[in-house]
Amino acid sequence: MQFDLFPEMDEIVEVAAETPAVSASPRFVCWTKMQAEAGQDLSDIFRRKEYERKAGDGVFFWGIGSPLDFSRFGSSDGVDLVFSTMLSAPKSEDKNPESVLVWRKYLTANGREVDLPPHALLMSRATTKLGPKKRHYALVCYSERELTLSDEGEFDPSVYRNAGPNGGRVGFSQVTSLLERTAETETPSRYRINFRAELRRPFLVKLCDPVLLEPEDRRRVDDHRASGNGSWLRFATQIRAGSASMVNEQGVRL
Repeated sequence: MQFDLFPEMDEIVEVAAETPAVSASPRFVCWTKMQAEAGQDLSDIFRRKEYERKAGDGVFFWGIGSPLDFSRFGSSDGVDLVFSTMLSAPKSEDKNPESVLVWRKYLTANGREVDLPPHALLMSRATTKLGPKKRHYALVCYSERELTLSDEGEFDPSVYRNAGPNGGRVGFSQVTSLLERTAETETPSRYRINFRAELRRPFLVKLCDPVLLEPEDRRRVDDHRASGNGSWLRFATQIRAGSASMVNEQGVRL
């Protein structure tokens, strides 16, 4: 299964399971810290992302709140991706948000809105401290393995610096970071590697066209158990439509 994320470009950039990515360098890693979000705990999020991964031939999308700069990487590069659970408890606004959005499209390089692949279901809380949430992003991820929370050893952020011209230290408040390794000696760390994957071109997309999820739909996402890829695709299509009552499941066409 292939998804053309920038179809208007002369040279189409594809997220394809059949095309192996080459690690950019063992020095570079994208590190994201995770916790409850959009009213779901990590186990529910990982179950939903596993449905995505299976239906997308290994490709799944992971929502983040701010952009990253991947401009230094070439068209054939991949970037290693490490997931670690946050050391702090989830914020109340993430664990029990008043309202939740589901994002349905992304912006291409020339600013055109394009539908996300049908297997993707990206959610976020609808408000921030500054008001309604207007921006959200997604990492384009790939894994051959099933998405499960595990413990694959320590992750020591002190041996990395932020990748870029300034090369600053990794801040405790940074949730998702593109890092470059600058030291060899590791020190004991409380952070664990809870899952590994890789990023595929275009690495990151800016999301748009969100719709507010009704409370009933939020409960349906929490309770849903997909019986197969077709079941997940139908369900994701319904949720992205914005209201289950407006979609006749038997009439869904993908």
